[in-house]
Amino acid sequence: MKPFAYHRPTTVDAAFSLLTTLPEARLICGGTDLIVQMKSGIHAPEALISLRHIDALRTIERDDAIVRVGAAVPLFELRAHEGAMSLFEALRDCLDDFASEQIRSTATLGGNICNASPGADAIGPLLVADAEVEIRNGMGLYTRSLLSLFTGPKKTTLKHDEIVTAIILPHPRPGTKSVFAKKKRVHMDLALVNLAMSWRVTTATEDGLPVLQHVRIAAGAVAPTPLRLTETETLLEGQPLDASRIERAVAHARTEVSPIDDVRTTADYRRHIVGVFLNRFLTAIEAS
Repeated sequence: MKPFAYHRPTTVDAAFSLLTTLPEARLICGGTDLIVQMKSGIHAPEALISLRHIDALRTIERDDAIVRVGAAVPLFELRAHEGAMSLFEALRDCLDDFASEQIRSTATLGGNICNASPGADAIGPLLVADAEVEIRNGMGLYTRSLLSLFTGPKKTTLKHDEIVTAIILPHPRPGTKSVFAKKKRVHMDLALVNLAMSWRVTTATEDGLPVLQHVRIAAGAVAPTPLRLTETETLLEGQPLDASRIERAVAHARTEVSPIDDVRTTADYRRHIVGVFLNRFLTAIEAS
């Protein structure tokens, strides 16, 4: 690994100042991805700017409208926060199965987002929760939708002088449920496919069929970026959920993804698993 300078600012302002004066620097928090990439030669920054010691980035706040998760909150602390986990079931389920205890003690949501892996586990649950990202730049703080951040594998729209400071999760509407599933080869493996869904049942037809509203479906490891299956959502939105509707949604979801063959599995298998997971989700809703 190439030698590098290491900076430990204790405020966001100090980190931003370092970032603007060190054009070859990289931000680091948990480092569970970046250090691996540096060891393999993918990245060779001249300096690292650690965000781990900035208290303002390590808080979880909940009010009547949102949950604000600091970008440097370790995942195990987020999982232990019942005020947040009680609202976001898919995120809770994701964190229960996220890598290992050692990695959860270090990894962060901010890092998971900024690494921009197409198969990042936490991103799907955040997308179905309509998450926004709070970003600091030279003009101050601004927010944008999480989905708009990703442009390709390991690529985002973030500029060098921008720091993700928090993830903003609006409270779900009353009655909202969410779920997460992940297919992998062995324990602690990266996802072959992951799928998250949120919805609420607003009414039932005369036949007792549930009618879904505010449907959100997000898939990982099946496209160059984390993906919202918006067309499949439209097929389900406001419609009675019966066997025919489930079959149509599952078939369409398999066409809406664009996976690749790689050393870990095939594109066809990834499409198949997307359908298996969605069928499992919808069948359980129909039966409830």
